[in-house]
Amino acid sequence: MGGGHGDILHALGQWVEAEHQDKRSCAPPDDMLATTWPHVVNPRGTPRQLNGWDCGVFTLMAAAYLSVDRPFDYSQGDVHRFFRAMCALRCIRQSVEPGPAL
Repeated sequence: MGGGHGDILHALGQWVEAEHQDKRSCAPPDDMLATTWPHVVNPRGTPRQLNGWDCGVFTLMAAAYLSVDRPFDYSQGDVHRFFRAMCALRCIRQSVEPGPAL
């Protein structure tokens, strides 16, 4: 928690590119290559989780805020609300995706 892990960011970038290749059957466009992304590790003011089990939600919250250049104005108390919103988005996505052909 709070450390710099460039090797992990590199591995995540490779995974994202491989997922794109797998799901879209083509390489990602040049402007979507993970190797071109800036590595942002522990930006100043990033809220810290206060337990040992909300790390995934905190990571997604930080990514969401960074992606829209929004100041980090959330805290541990917002995790439940953010998690519920993520679940709702997943449910909506599943409801609009076509099912398997019968």
